[in-house]
Amino acid sequence: MAAMGQLVGGFAIFKVNSRDEAVALTRRFLEIAGDGTSELHEVSEFS
Repeated sequence: MAAMGQLVGGFAIFKVNSRDEAVALTRRFLEIAGDGTSELHEVSEFS
């Protein structure tokens, strides 16, 4: 656990088919990871 004044960060990239699926997966991720703040950002895939 981080002490007061420390910042613990990271990121996860999920491949999903819809925004609703992204929100549901993020909620599930936070249930496992614990309390925290999360932001969703769309990333486009180009070939």
